[in-house]
Amino acid sequence: MNNVEIDIVRGDNRTFKFQRKTEEGAVITGTPNEMYITFKSSDLLQDYVIQKVYSKGDITYNSSNNYWTFELIPEDTNNLTYGDYVFDIEIITEEDKVKTICEGILTINAEVTFASNEGGE
Repeated sequence: MNNVEIDIVRGDNRTFKFQRKTEEGAVITGTPNEMYITFKSSDLLQDYVIQKVYSKGDITYNSSNNYWTFELIPEDTNNLTYGDYVFDIEIITEEDKVKTICEGILTINAEVTFASNEGGE
C-alpha cells in the first residue's frame, strides 16, 4: 500500500493524479464500482472534512494513460485549520470487495493572501 504526503496552501487549487497498481507494480486498468478519497482530522473520527467520490464525478479516469485525477479546490480547504490531516483512497470492486489502496497525510500550510484579500482595492 502506498503512503503519500501531500502539501497544499490553504485555499489553493491543486490537482493530483495517481494510478492503481498491483503489488508487483503493474498498472490496473478499468474502473471499480466506487472510489472514495476521504480526508479527516483524525483516523479516530467518523466525520470527514473533505471527501471526493468517483460516482459524483469528483474523481475522473483517463483510460488512455490509466491515471485517476482529483482536485482540491479553495472551498475544500478555506475553513480548515492549518496542520495535518489523514486520508485514504478506498475502492469497491465489481465483486463488492472493499480495498484501501493508499493512505497518507495532507498538510494544510498557512496562506498569506486570504480569499477576502483577493480582487479588491
